[in-house]
Amino acid sequence: MNALLTRRSVLMLTAATGVSCVGGGAFAATLRGFTMPDSVRELCERYYTAWQHKDLDGILRCLHPDIAFKSPNATTQGRDAYAAAARRFLPLVDRIEVRKTFTAPDAAMTAVDFYCSQPIGVCPTAELLALKDGLIAEDELFFDARPFEALARARAAAQGSR
Repeated sequence: MNALLTRRSVLMLTAATGVSCVGGGAFAATLRGFTMPDSVRELCERYYTAWQHKDLDGILRCLHPDIAFKSPNATTQGRDAYAAAARRFLPLVDRIEVRKTFTAPDAAMTAVDFYCSQPIGVCPTAELLALKDGLIAEDELFFDARPFEALARARAAAQGSR
């Protein structure tokens, strides 16, 4: 039981750390009298709007030059490597929906659904962003990679039958 977090403990931790919520019921949180800067929320809004419009330049403008990216199926370092990976991923994305974004003074956590072409389908994702110098310096995604593995198998089978 001591290793498990209950809903109550998560809510208490959230309140204690001064997390604020963006999208669908935002509230201003304070931490020792300090109100969360709107710049974190604004950066998240610009970043996800760029993703929604498949605007790679807009996405890249939100990233620190030394962005560290990590997901279940890829790890990159630097804006150029991120851009190369995003160029491969963007054609698979039909649309995205941001469900909720929680912000702290130097970070954000977002629940976002990526609606992708088949066999991937909807990919519910949690995205942890760490900020530095007003830009996203670390981006870690949490999602089920199995649908992406199915896509790789389907592509390999299609190439094998040619």
